[in-house]
Amino acid sequence: MKIHKRIDEIQEQLSNLKLAPGEHHNEIKASHSEKERENGGTILPADTYHSCCEGEQWIGPVQPPTFYQNAMTLVDGSQGPRRTLRTELLGCHGDEDYLAKLYCVRKAFELMFKETSTRMFFRDAGRAILTGLVVLGRKTPCKFENMCDNLIAFIEEPSNWNKITEELSATGVENLNFFDVVFDFILLKIFEEMETAPASLQEVMDNDWITESMKKTTIMFYCWGRIKALRTYLNEPFGFFYHLYEVLDYILPELVWGCVGPEGKTKGFYHLFKEQVYSFLKDIFNLQKVSYTTVELLVEDIVKNLKFRTEMLTCFLQKSYLK
Repeated sequence: MKIHKRIDEIQEQLSNLKLAPGEHHNEIKASHSEKERENGGTILPADTYHSCCEGEQWIGPVQPPTFYQNAMTLVDGSQGPRRTLRTELLGCHGDEDYLAKLYCVRKAFELMFKETSTRMFFRDAGRAILTGLVVLGRKTPCKFENMCDNLIAFIEEPSNWNKITEELSATGVENLNFFDVVFDFILLKIFEEMETAPASLQEVMDNDWITESMKKTTIMFYCWGRIKALRTYLNEPFGFFYHLYEVLDYILPELVWGCVGPEGKTKGFYHLFKEQVYSFLKDIFNLQKVSYTTVELLVEDIVKNLKFRTEMLTCFLQKSYLK
């Protein structure tokens, strides 16, 4: 099946992906040596990770990392637009700690997306992983891939950016970067809604007298109903949300099946996918897992972390296809 070749391509891209952005990649690596990490950063050996924060007070043996410390001076309780506070979810030590890290993470994503190879990696890895989920659901991925390509082409067209900004701003997304739009607005929102699936849907899933085919049909109609309701609020007939809902038409039923459906490959992949997303976000908001010394070092650690978690997901998919 085509997905085998697609995942092989992603694995090759993983091995070739740069770990720092921009045209001056070598200069960045030279100016931020391991010695600088030891003196000003917070990266510790894997077997010595521990919390150096208690409440909102820094109690470690070194000063808070420079980039983070500078961000803390900008926090005034209302710093930076955000849809909701993720303080507890991401394990931060108070709202000020979360907002300071949010500022740093946004700057890091802005910088990393200036590098073409990084943008291509995010695009291709995300597309392949979601295509794999569609294939696990025993569906032909061609139409889904076409919808993904249409969404990507729409986003990458500069003439659409003002329209995208207006659409997302109307939903409360004021900072348009990959973290705010993809992770915070789309993925976390989907996971949260999965946790509140209607009891009637779960009752159908738990009924042993109903066939698997009927259960999948029930989920399909449930998802289509949700998306149809969302489409009634579209202000732009062929804008960002139009293209996003076209993608969700294919992927949302598989996500819901993985969440509430029976044990199987799709359920296993859904929970692994969710676990990797949450773990990635918690890591990049953790001073002990990534360096907040400079924005360049933060970018480097974010990409390394994401690369590792993407490899885990693609390995799961490969093993699933071989079974």
